Amino acid sequence: MDFAHAWLDAEAQAGTHVVQFYEDDAFLADVVGRYSGDALLQGNSLVWIATAEHLESFGAALSRCRPSAETAGLLLQVDARQLLSTFMVDGQPDPVRFQTAVRPLLEQASERGPISAYGEMVDLLWAEGNSTAAIALEHLWNGLAKEWEFRLLCAYAMRNFPAGADGDGFLEVCTAHTHVVPTEEFSRLQTEEHRRREISQLQQRAQALEHEIERRKGVEARLTEALRLRDDFVAIAGHELRTPLTALGLLIQRLERTAASRNDPELSQQVSRTRRQATRLTGLAEQLLDVSRLSGEKIPLHRERFELGSLVNEVVARFADGGARARCQVTLFAPEPISGSWDRLRLEQVVTNLLANALKYGAGQPVALSVTRGLADSVLLSVTDHGIGIDPAAQARIFQRFERAVSADHFGGLGLGLWITHQLVEAHGGSIRVQSQPGAGATFTVALPLA
Repeated sequence: MDFAHAWLDAEAQAGTHVVQFYEDDAFLADVVGRYSGDALLQGNSLVWIATAEHLESFGAALSRCRPSAETAGLLLQVDARQLLSTFMVDGQPDPVRFQTAVRPLLEQASERGPISAYGEMVDLLWAEGNSTAAIALEHLWNGLAKEWEFRLLCAYAMRNFPAGADGDGFLEVCTAHTHVVPTEEFSRLQTEEHRRREISQLQQRAQALEHEIERRKGVEARLTEALRLRDDFVAIAGHELRTPLTALGLLIQRLERTAASRNDPELSQQVSRTRRQATRLTGLAEQLLDVSRLSGEKIPLHRERFELGSLVNEVVARFADGGARARCQVTLFAPEPISGSWDRLRLEQVVTNLLANALKYGAGQPVALSVTRGLADSVLLSVTDHGIGIDPAAQARIFQRFERAVSADHFGGLGLGLWITHQLVEAHGGSIRVQSQPGAGATFTVALPLA
């Protein structure tokens, strides 16, 4: 008999609670088949608590292991998910309901002889991320085992413990059982010498992993410090740029008055171009400041009640010159007034960023905005252009800091507008999504709760 099944005869006697770790479902079926076949041979009754898929595969495995085994009246099969639903309360197993649900099964099985049971409800809970409930359920089974003295086999898929951080949970599972059986990779080793070599290799890998974890912690700490320094630099740069830009703005105003008094069209045109560049620089500086403001844990909002369509219309009016320069006809569809409690300045910034993007990437084509009611007391703000579009591969990252879907050489900017927009929308409890295909334009849709 191989290592995987030695515990069936040597160790797994009445009152034992064994955990089998596995990687492949076929291996698990073989283990349960042998376990059940040996139990029938010893005159035990069987209880299987498993998923419908596993119950079918276990039955086939039992037929292979004990072709002539008579299971009528000796095998009780229970759907694990259905049984779980009878005693789970607020994500945790209720002890009283557990007793009410499981005790009748044991009473029924015990009428035919000593009980050998298999269960995987704990594995289902762990796979759902509810490890605390799984451990609590293990202890409830241990309590029953003391009273009924049955053999109990549990199984956990190793895929449920993929990360180094799962080590503590894995140890808790092992501690909750009287016997632990490793996966098929270790169990298939036929000699003690092979198993000692495998254990030594596993110990070396664990040591190497610990060193790698420590190294990565150091790298993470340095990266965190580098990000902090970057954010500090961005904040300082944004503040420092404000002073010369303010002075530049005042100088441009004087030049505008001078050009008007002299009636000099050429000078007026040059000053106008300078004004546009200064405005662009001011916008970039404000974006840098927003990065430092929005990098905190929570964005402060100054809520007030107002009608969203009117705010969007005001932003569209301010973009009249920009729309003309981009050769874009800008339209707004707002069929009914929709009011909510939001931060006016922050939502103005959201609309401004989305409309500026539409004019930049959809130059020469119409741009359409709409404000309509959504589901569940929400409002939808959509901005649609018919420009270059966004590649699907880039759509997941365009809402990240300093990311863009196109080359900065052709369109400029810092790659912050959509990130800022995303942060502001989420601060309002809303969401933003994009629908686009290359060459077919893009639609950005913001959903905001009304309350």
